[in-house]
Amino acid sequence: MKYLLTKSLIATAGITFFTLLSPLKTLGATFDSFQVFGDSLSDPGNLYQLTGGLYPPSPPYANGSFSNGSLWIEYLQQDFGLPNSAVLNLAYGGATSGHKNVAELLFGGNFPGLLDEIGAFAANPFLSTFDARDLFVVWAGANDYLFGFTTDPDAVVGNIIAAVQTLISPAVGAKTVIVPNLPDLGKLPSRAGIPGMTDLALKHNQKLATALQALQNAPSTAATLIPLDIYSLFENTYNDPSRYSLTNVTDACLNTNTNTNTWQICAKPSEYLFWDGFHPTTVTHRAIAGLASTTLTSVPEPDATGAIVIVAFVGLGVKVAQVTLTSSPP
Repeated sequence: MKYLLTKSLIATAGITFFTLLSPLKTLGATFDSFQVFGDSLSDPGNLYQLTGGLYPPSPPYANGSFSNGSLWIEYLQQDFGLPNSAVLNLAYGGATSGHKNVAELLFGGNFPGLLDEIGAFAANPFLSTFDARDLFVVWAGANDYLFGFTTDPDAVVGNIIAAVQTLISPAVGAKTVIVPNLPDLGKLPSRAGIPGMTDLALKHNQKLATALQALQNAPSTAATLIPLDIYSLFENTYNDPSRYSLTNVTDACLNTNTNTNTWQICAKPSEYLFWDGFHPTTVTHRAIAGLASTTLTSVPEPDATGAIVIVAFVGLGVKVAQVTLTSSPP
């Protein structure tokens, strides 16, 4: 069943964008396409479709996504002026960094994890030839820790690096990959005060930064790996909510009334950091997209020698280091 399911990911990916996007100012044609892999933070409706419209319930969730509006990757698509046809999104809500998915705890059966998404993509016999203007996104790991699949950051980071290695291998040929780290999991409304969550996120981010740098420095790597510092974005927002016109950065806007078994939505969702106990509001997704846009547009084109400079997160996600990367000529 797992094999049949993962094969179906490619077939369903072309019809996963359900939210009509309002026009924003574009940044210019820096990228020609997006290929997206991950979990609910990037899933525009894939799990919803796979469960026959059961999960997440929509409404109150927007168009089968895990938020109340557009996700960061959809905003990023707008920022770079890409049509839906230029975006292949294989992210599935509940995906862990490996082959497990939280949805299996709810529905049984097999649902894709990150490595399944990557494997389905890599097995497609009709893959295009990719260059630096084709952006690959790999964002996963939170569900591994949040739902008790593992407390070993080495295992989770190992899965993420394996996913990136598959994408940048000659068989696939990705040339530009962005890899976000994790926010402080101990500050999610559903996990606030649970011992160990903050420490897991910090260790994860440290190990991810180190592993990405090592992979980037490997002689065989002919791709640009771009870290995205989500940890610092959230920390800065906690410290100064007004920068995004937020008034609540600790509670979920969406809650369940256990007495009536109905949904309760806060009066002003646009002022909340979190939509539910795990997921950001669309306002927060817009901020994530803003960080991604700034990060991506600050990475210069390779010069004649193939050398470029990027900014990488190091340690806790709050310290930056400038490194020079050399890619092999085309």
